[in-house]
Amino acid sequence: MGLPQQIIFDRGRPAITRVGTVVSVGPLQVEVQGTVFDEVGVLNGYTPLVGDTVILLGQSAVTARGASWIALGRPGTDSTPAPLVIELTSGTELNEVPNAVKYWVECIGGGGGGGGCAGAAAGQSAAAGGGGGGGYSGKWYLASELSFPVSYVIGSGGAGGTPGNNNGSTGTATTFEGQTANPGTGGEGSAASSTNTSKDGGNGGTGTGGDINVTGNYGGGATTILGGSYGMLSLGGGAAVYGTWTQAGAADQGNIGVDADPYGNGGSGAFERAAGATNRRGGNGSDGRIIVTAYFD
Repeated sequence: MGLPQQIIFDRGRPAITRVGTVVSVGPLQVEVQGTVFDEVGVLNGYTPLVGDTVILLGQSAVTARGASWIALGRPGTDSTPAPLVIELTSGTELNEVPNAVKYWVECIGGGGGGGGCAGAAAGQSAAAGGGGGGGYSGKWYLASELSFPVSYVIGSGGAGGTPGNNNGSTGTATTFEGQTANPGTGGEGSAASSTNTSKDGGNGGTGTGGDINVTGNYGGGATTILGGSYGMLSLGGGAAVYGTWTQAGAADQGNIGVDADPYGNGGSGAFERAAGATNRRGGNGSDGRIIVTAYFD
């Protein structure tokens, strides 16, 4: 079996899939049920050969020009097609992958936003908590168990707290069939202080309904220290399984929270010190996603 081949759908439109055969490679042409498609694009550096079985990935309709294709198998060298990995970052429906017999579906919830902080006077600082990471749910489905098209929801990342002493927002859940990946909650905002104070990070989201369910990482807490003149900056929590911690912004007098990288991570909290007198926003949590791996045996 070959390596999984991957395409990301990020334009909010459902995929239309058809199976065909390569009939010419110069120019690249593919025949589907007696219709020859030309100007075919190739994904993932695949080098087509005449006779290859391929799958057409359209967006709203199958047309005879400008279609994108991805290899399913090559007669004589690989009797079992490679798994096809589809990352859903938007849209609402998943169409059936032709000839697939089972699916591994992974849901990741949206990350929470980091807290905002208030401007500091001389001898003060402010440090806000990071947002929690989104939860995870993974589940096997036989193709016969799913009624296509399957509806789904991609969870959104929570907004960072607005400039000032404002908490970050909780993200939203990602769902597919009976699976739910719940979002991370927002980090705690911070007022300026001349004493030692602590602010909590957000909680990680839970996963439910899967064969495997994992809770996301909590957001990092933040502390002002040494009479308020300095602060410990917070990290945004990483989403379960695929997530990474969101680094705090580099700070001298202060910095806004850092927006999270993809895959449902939490945003980091804002920081301010030493008479900067600037209200700062928290980092935004990132959106969740669904990763579908289709298997052909």
